[in-house]
Parts: sequence; structure tokens; C-alpha cells
Amino acid sequence: FSFKEVYVIDGIKRQLHQQVQTAFDQIARLTEAKQQLIRDLQDKHTAFAICEENLQLNEFSPNIGYKPDACRPIKG
Repeated sequence: FSFKEVYVIDGIKRQLHQQVQTAFDQIARLTEAKQQLIRDLQDKHTAFAICEENLQLNEFSPNIGYKPDACRPIKG
């Protein structure tokens, strides 16, 4: 190999190494974003389940008590 060929090959190796590092960093960011989306989706499923359960409640549901004037401040 001539000096020029070695210089070009080293330059290409540096560029490839840089691209690999950039790709690795991007994969790490995407993995973290995926994990965050999974956690968010699980929270949404939990909230949806709670909403569905609450929608099924009515005045005849067991273990429901009514307090008269529940929003009235307590004297004293």
C-alpha cells in the first residue's frame, strides 16, 4: 500500500467508527424511549381498568355508603 492508500483507509475507518458510535447511541436512545412508552402504556391500561370498574358502580353496588353534606366543612 502506498502512503495515500493507507491515509484514505484510515480516514474511512475513522468515519465508520464514528457512524457505528452514532448508531449505537441512537439505539440506546430508542431503547430508552421504548421502555418509557411501555411504562406509559401500562399506566394507561391501569387507568383504563380503574375507569371501567368505576363506570360499573351505581347506587346499588355493595360497600358504597353515602354521607350527607360530604363537602360541608366540619365545625370546630
